[in-house]
Amino acid sequence: MSPDIVAARDALHIARLMRAEYLLGVNDAVLTIDDVIRSSRQPARSPLRRIQLRQLLMAQTGTGPKGADLTIERMFDLLELRRPPKRPTIAWLLDERAGGVRLRAFLDARTTSSEPPWPQWPYETTRGKSQ
Repeated sequence: MSPDIVAARDALHIARLMRAEYLLGVNDAVLTIDDVIRSSRQPARSPLRRIQLRQLLMAQTGTGPKGADLTIERMFDLLELRRPPKRPTIAWLLDERAGGVRLRAFLDARTTSSEPPWPQWPYETTRGKSQ
């Protein structure tokens, strides 16, 4: 086997191990999804960018396929995409051409709640102050 093929296999093995370690870290609540995304921006951690968002969301304890798909659908709705990617990854999320819009939509989709922001909302415009 040529040295190039051996080096490529070793690099692939290391990249897969890194992705697995980070996903297990999220599953064990040692890391958050935000930690993985933040780490993926470092050149030495670039293999993390190939993690699919669905896989990353499902790594969280308590999030299954339906919850992950719902979050991704919410993100696509916020982005108003005509042709969303079938398997969005962290790399797609952080693509500089999007200007951070995708990342903000992902964060919004993860924090969207059906609960009102405060008890008398929308009848009180700010907490504790009526108009």
